[in-house]
Amino acid sequence: MSAPLRRDFPTGAPRRERDDDRERVTVAVEVPADMLYFSGHFPGYPILPGVAQLVPLVVGQIRGAWADLERPRRLSRLKFRQPIFPGAQLELQLERRGDAARVQFRLLRDGRTCSEGAVDYTPAAA
Repeated sequence: MSAPLRRDFPTGAPRRERDDDRERVTVAVEVPADMLYFSGHFPGYPILPGVAQLVPLVVGQIRGAWADLERPRRLSRLKFRQPIFPGAQLELQLERRGDAARVQFRLLRDGRTCSEGAVDYTPAAA
């Protein structure tokens, strides 16, 4: 019996930077070859699907960084620029201005952008 395939991304401790009007969170991310997301995507040429980048990784890290952002409602400015392969070492950059309900993200490998965009959240009830 084989071991179950991984669903989680091993990450380093988040690094936070703040200035007057924004907060940035940077996280080192590993992409193990035994991840469920590579199964069938694509045989002989595995790449990390966009949905795996967005839901468990980006949205998961936003949830950990800003607990007041509860429910994502829209993705915008989404671009997938470079494929992500098994074994990749990535850096996830998140940026939020003030208490806005939007977080911009960039996922980089060796300083080159793999994917980027913004996640809009439902504003918190007053």
